Amino acid sequence: MCPKFYKMKRTTVVFGGSGLVGSHLKADLKPTRAEVDLRNIDEIREFFNKNDFDTIVNCAGNVGGLGKNMSDNLEMFMSNMEMNMNLFKVIIENPGKINKTISFLSTCVFPADVDYPITEDKLHEGPPHFSNSGYAYAKRMGQVMADLMNDVGDYGKVISVIPTNLYGPHDNFSIEDGHVIPSLIGKAFFASQNNFSLNVWGDGSPLREFLYVEDVADIIEIILEKYESTKPLILSHGQEVPISDAVKEIAKCTGLTEVNYQVDKPNGQHRKPSDPSELLKLIGDYKFTSLSDGIKNSVNFYIENYPNVRK
Repeated sequence: MCPKFYKMKRTTVVFGGSGLVGSHLKADLKPTRAEVDLRNIDEIREFFNKNDFDTIVNCAGNVGGLGKNMSDNLEMFMSNMEMNMNLFKVIIENPGKINKTISFLSTCVFPADVDYPITEDKLHEGPPHFSNSGYAYAKRMGQVMADLMNDVGDYGKVISVIPTNLYGPHDNFSIEDGHVIPSLIGKAFFASQNNFSLNVWGDGSPLREFLYVEDVADIIEIILEKYESTKPLILSHGQEVPISDAVKEIAKCTGLTEVNYQVDKPNGQHRKPSDPSELLKLIGDYKFTSLSDGIKNSVNFYIENYPNVRK
């Protein structure tokens, strides 16, 4: 749970409110994509004109796992550039309206050959991994624009947050396009229903800092209340685990006993450890959700809501 502290009155809008992070965030306004498509700047302008709010959390984006990024790099670049640019343009057209904007990036946008651990100041020290260059460059440009807006000083604080590997209820469980854990949950459920083994891309050795989405929702509340800097923040607990550990937890929760690691498939980046020191100073002794509990909650959500899950 979030620590208790004095809360100043604010009116918050969340874009991307039906997605993984947005669905867990508290907000006064959560327009659907049908109501405000960030690829359409006129729809954003109309929303700004019709509604009073002073805080934005932008979770909207075209996201996906390794397969989607590799096959749709150009589209990932264009769509994410368009969404970021349109929203920031409209904020600039309305100086003084917004006090604080939080914009989501991901640790996959960091350079492929960066010196580890990743810190916020290493974001632009080299090209990202080729497998997700479109998404990465688009998100990096959003962070550049945020810095420039902060330099001007008329558009409130624009803060880029950079979570590690997110997962949890309301994720996209697509076997083809989902991120690691939700995709594996979708595969595991299908395998358990059809007496198949669970097929996993690669050998399971890559290391990831899996971060449960409800923890992120708590942290965003803390940032909105307490964080007064405009420097980007890595969101993580800093603990790496091999993908095979997540596979074991998912197999246990879905009753699977056979796992087939497809070593002819790509592993993706082997590791990208982060240094979340700045975040940990802010959130103090916050207790993160364990991988075991987070996966159990995610699998239960999938089973209880199937077939009406995103997939």
